[in-house]
Amino acid sequence: MVIDNNSGIRELYRAELSERGYEVITTGDITRTVEMIEKSKPDLVLIDPFAEGENRWDVLADIKSGIHHVPVLLCLAFAVDDNSSLLALADGYVVKSCCTADLISKVELLLKRCSPGGFNRRGSHER
Repeated sequence: MVIDNNSGIRELYRAELSERGYEVITTGDITRTVEMIEKSKPDLVLIDPFAEGENRWDVLADIKSGIHHVPVLLCLAFAVDDNSSLLALADGYVVKSCCTADLISKVELLLKRCSPGGFNRRGSHER
């Protein structure tokens, strides 16, 4: 699942991940994140916690405390130190870029680590 208010980023990530066979759900509405996760049960969430200029760490806390644990990869506009407190509620991060090699690498690593053999590779759609 890709959650970002930037439609260009959502489409880029959807296209790149779909091309590799992943089912991708996208949304620009961060306020519906927990509801969408409970409904679609994604294997991984890519999220910009600063969507719409707001700090949405409350959404990350809700994701991590939810019934269905799902790995969270932050999509940030800037690099952070791996020991940064920004990463306390996430399983990793990528810097937003039109070069998606780092994104693909981290998605594949998290899926292997958190869902051995159990991730979806079907289609994609926007919500």
